[in-house]
Amino acid sequence: ATFVSPDIANLTVILAGKPIRNPAELLGSKKMESLISSLKSRFDYIFIDTPPLMPVTDACLLSHFTDGAIMVLQAGRTQREVIVHAETRLRQSGGKILGYVVTNVEFHLPQYLYRYVHDYGHYAYQAESVAK
Repeated sequence: ATFVSPDIANLTVILAGKPIRNPAELLGSKKMESLISSLKSRFDYIFIDTPPLMPVTDACLLSHFTDGAIMVLQAGRTQREVIVHAETRLRQSGGKILGYVVTNVEFHLPQYLYRYVHDYGHYAYQAESVAK
């Protein structure tokens, strides 16, 4: 495994490496279990970015080595039935869903709130920096 430390404090990234012919065999192996176990002793938090849950089994295979999964959903695109099916697949493989992240959310700020954020928002940042 190749460890990379970007210019962000307390962050280490392990690169995926070269694609292999049968990733399911590797991801479900004792070697993967051993790797994750050794990482747990070295790091406080480990995030594993897997391909989408529905077309491939990577997330399901890794789920029994982890404390849980955070599902990333795209607002306006990810269909409810797909989410329910993905949740079922993950739970059947022994995974636990910790929560959800919804991307591409669009919302409208009422004019009075927009004015407040625009006119007074900078004050909160100044007050926060003075308090430190």
